[in-house]
Amino acid sequence: GAAELEDGWGCSAQGLGVANYGGMEGVYLVGDWCSGRVFGLGWDDQGGSWQLQELVQTDLQFTAGGYDEDGNVLAVNCNCFYIGEQGPLTNPPGALWRVVPEDQVPQGAEVARTVQ
Repeated sequence: GAAELEDGWGCSAQGLGVANYGGMEGVYLVGDWCSGRVFGLGWDDQGGSWQLQELVQTDLQFTAGGYDEDGNVLAVNCNCFYIGEQGPLTNPPGALWRVVPEDQVPQGAEVARTVQ
């Protein structure tokens, strides 16, 4: 009976990790499972407040995060559904993504699709 969701909604924030690279220092990255949006949360010294900014919208469903050996943030994706008649065993496999600045993506690497 709830009102239909409008554009810009989300449903489940998944903490991915703190980025200290690519122009970000101490920026906590958060991915939304429903919308595929990635946000950066950081402290603004000049304004004296926390700032939340949408960085990118993907077609991923984020489930967790972590770090690689170089300190890059990792994002776990699972295109999961939990409908009784389909069951969890019919879900397609997930993937592990490395979050790097666009200019640091290795040549030929698979990249997540983004939404404009």
